[in-house]
Amino acid sequence: LLGLFPHWPFPSWRFCPVHIVNDGHRLNIDESVLIWFRQLEGSIDEIPRFQRQLECLPPKIQAKWAQTKNQLGQSTQARGLDFKLWEKDRQSSVYSVRLSRSHRVHLSYDRQIRRWSAIDVGPHKKMGHG
Repeated sequence: LLGLFPHWPFPSWRFCPVHIVNDGHRLNIDESVLIWFRQLEGSIDEIPRFQRQLECLPPKIQAKWAQTKNQLGQSTQARGLDFKLWEKDRQSSVYSVRLSRSHRVHLSYDRQIRRWSAIDVGPHKKMGHG
């Protein structure tokens, strides 16, 4: 109904506390729906396959990966990152992040040890996007 009252004062959500309760097991909700990462804490491990793929890419993309890792440590919502759960691989906690208009990185999150790993990098189409 608030849409019917355009002059109604809207609250500033910046000052409203947000409480996230992990109640997925009791409600039979997939745990991946309940996890929200504001930033990626700690370092991102690069598996050997990822390192080989990155070495084959232009230096500009390699430099962009270093910049993107730094940005992810500060915020997953930084402009242009498009950080999201990779829907085609939902079962294994794989996330996707944009490096450039043409390249993406896939990251895997291990919930047991709470570590991130860079597992794939490449052009959008090769990575299964678009």
